[in-house]
Amino acid sequence: MPVTDLAAAAWEDGVYCLECDVRPTVLGLVLRVQLERYDDAAMGWEELHAAFVRRYPGRWAVQCFPPPRATMNGAHKYHLFVLDQPPVGLDLSQDPPSGTRAPESR
Repeated sequence: MPVTDLAAAAWEDGVYCLECDVRPTVLGLVLRVQLERYDDAAMGWEELHAAFVRRYPGRWAVQCFPPPRATMNGAHKYHLFVLDQPPVGLDLSQDPPSGTRAPESR
C-alpha cells in the first residue's frame, strides 16, 4: 500500500500515532508520522521501534537528526518518515551497494 493511502491517527498500546502529511523527498514520497506515549514519557529505541512495527508492519522509516537551527524538540514526540520502498543502500543486512567506500581520514 503506498504511503498516500496511510492517513489516520490512532492510539495503540499507550502510544499515539499521528499521521501528519505526505511529502516529496529525495527518498520519494514519505508519510511523516509523530509517535508519542499517552503519559508523555520518553521512549527508548526499542519501544519506538515496536510501536512503529505494530502500526506499519513490513515498512521502512527514517528518523532525521538535523543541525540545531532546524531542530524541533517537542516533549518526547518522535517524528518518522515512512517510506514506500526500502531505501537503497541503507539496508545493513545486505551487501553494500557498488561504490561504497570508507570515509576519508580527518
